[in-house]
Amino acid sequence: MTTSDSQIPAIIGYVTPWSAHAGQELAFKISSRGDRAFTATVERIDCCDPNPDGPGMKLVPIDVQLESTYPGQEQPVFPGSCAYGPMPVLEGIPHFKLDLTVQPTLEDATLQTLVALQNHDGTHGVAIALNRGELVFQSLAAGEQITTGLAVAADLWTNLRISIDRDGHVQAISSGTNAREEVFRNVADFEVPFSAAAFDGSTVCFAAIWRGHPEHAFNGFIESPALRAPGSDARGDQREDNVLAHWDFTPTLVHTNVPNRLDSDAPLTLVNAPMRAVRSSGWTGHELDWKHAPEEYAAIRFHADDLSDCGWQTSIHLKIPADMASGVYGLRVDNGEGVDTIPFYVTVASGGKHARIAYLAPTLTYLAYANNARGNFSGALAARVEAWGAYPHNPDVVTSFGTSTYNYHSDGSGISLSSRLRPVLTMRPGYLTFLDEHGSGLRHFSADSHLTNWLREKGFEFDVVTDEDLDERGVDALKHYDVVLTGSHPEYHTRRMLDALLAYRSAGGSLMYLGGNGFYWKIGRTVSAPHLLEIRRAEAGMRVWESQPGEYYNQLDGEYGVSGSAGPCPHARASEA
Repeated sequence: MTTSDSQIPAIIGYVTPWSAHAGQELAFKISSRGDRAFTATVERIDCCDPNPDGPGMKLVPIDVQLESTYPGQEQPVFPGSCAYGPMPVLEGIPHFKLDLTVQPTLEDATLQTLVALQNHDGTHGVAIALNRGELVFQSLAAGEQITTGLAVAADLWTNLRISIDRDGHVQAISSGTNAREEVFRNVADFEVPFSAAAFDGSTVCFAAIWRGHPEHAFNGFIESPALRAPGSDARGDQREDNVLAHWDFTPTLVHTNVPNRLDSDAPLTLVNAPMRAVRSSGWTGHELDWKHAPEEYAAIRFHADDLSDCGWQTSIHLKIPADMASGVYGLRVDNGEGVDTIPFYVTVASGGKHARIAYLAPTLTYLAYANNARGNFSGALAARVEAWGAYPHNPDVVTSFGTSTYNYHSDGSGISLSSRLRPVLTMRPGYLTFLDEHGSGLRHFSADSHLTNWLREKGFEFDVVTDEDLDERGVDALKHYDVVLTGSHPEYHTRRMLDALLAYRSAGGSLMYLGGNGFYWKIGRTVSAPHLLEIRRAEAGMRVWESQPGEYYNQLDGEYGVSGSAGPCPHARASEA
């Protein structure tokens, strides 16, 4: 999937991080169709409501020094999670064995790669994959495909041992327990004329072919892969296989790679944040916390539509000027075919001058709902968007940038991770969430602009503190303020955020809760991946999907995922749809 999709906006982007104070720098990543040059200006975002009967859109130009034009670059999107890294040298080895345990979760007609033994860019080598539930081999150089006749069933654990020799003979053995709880063992012998290419590889990639990005990605679990070579003693007699590599998929609080137990200098890099802390084939149910029995969670769950980082090149570096007041802003980019406004926040440095009022922007709630595809855009809502000149792009239609934690992966599992390193359509001025016969149909970012607009209209000076600021700085982010105002839907918080709010109140601060369905779900975050939010939906709380038993503890911080004690607001069921 790339940005050549006709539904992709003509120009669109994202910013990292979402906030900065004077002297800090923001990086804007812009994709401009056809590499068209574009202009950029900064606007203060006062009101995002396009309703003609309301206060109207208020986007106030701000004088910030920028270039007159910027060179455009159309930047693609490559979804799919995988794990890739160095492959052991197989020179002089006549044949090897690959061991892995898999559980596919989606059976379809696309090529879903279990493992690719390849050169660095995926132009040479062998992919071992599934197609319609059958094990297949594919030449990466010629595209030739060999079918094996060996079935690998969806939603069941299968142990695979695949022996490959340089002369083209391959044996694949599958074993496990079928849906009737009967033990099975199947053996297939076949010829793969391009098998020698597997011995030349420098890179191994699990769950995709690695071509600088994942291709032909896999939906399902992969557990404990190992590569072995036949052993012999000094007289040449056969003995136990030599283990060349054994990749450890048990969960840890390291989120960027997984180790090779045989070579600490050859880990696998994780791409697009696959799901970890999931039950593996050896899960007994005796331990529900992966930290207590990591060996029972020794699998990684990959999805072909995982997307944690678009990986776009930076188009504009914006250093926040010293005189730029705290507030809600947007970078407006225009390439002549389209326009995009990318929101960002200006905060106050710890030693800066503070107002008496802080607006606590619920950015983590925005992230949980980022690109929420509600299935309601066609018809009346689309007509209203056009009539009001509202933000025209909706995740129901523009699907390339992933969806929200209120949506599902293509294999039917709930989405537990959301990232801000991608365009977030639902966080745009003028975005309408639903059709409201009596109002504007705003939620989240657009709805919260009514509060900031009111503060400006009434002459109340305020600073912005974001959820990320609160999570990272704790009560120090609030201690300067007489009063802290929430947004309209402050639903998602970490334990650290809640502790900071309680400490602020205990010290005499005033908290004005101006929302509904607030303080409801506890989420996971980690300093090593600050762009990610994780939700595990455990026993309690309203939800559109549930975490599996034994998968209630976050992979990012190891904490338990749970809803808060606050009851849902009258519209909570709609919010969960």
